[in-house]
Amino acid sequence: MSGDALQQGPQSKNVLVVDDNDEFREFVRTALELVDYRVLEATDGEGAMVAVSQTKTLDLVVCDVMLPGDKGPEIMRKVREVFPDTKVIFMSGYIAEDLVNQDVEDILVTGGVFLQKPFPTRKLLEVVHEMLGV
Repeated sequence: MSGDALQQGPQSKNVLVVDDNDEFREFVRTALELVDYRVLEATDGEGAMVAVSQTKTLDLVVCDVMLPGDKGPEIMRKVREVFPDTKVIFMSGYIAEDLVNQDVEDILVTGGVFLQKPFPTRKLLEVVHEMLGV
């Protein structure tokens, strides 16, 4: 991937960031907005579904696995009822092996990616651009 591809994302792409950690959610939002993605935010599953109801398209969800209430995989099942082709990047500060349960595996099989927190901005943007074909 060229350096230019990391510098700019299309404004036509909508990304929902779901994380209950305000600082980390802001980090992801800022990184994506700096390369011109439209970013929606939520702290939990309920907020995620409100955001989903307020947009006409949703290309990608960047979602923490461990959230209060619905966990990441459950949120993605609900999102995909509205936007079936939405891609997902799961993230967590927990070790991946501790999280790999059937729910996460089911969604990862459908094209999702897992990022271990913390991760550098460049890694986030590389994965986002790759998933969205930018």
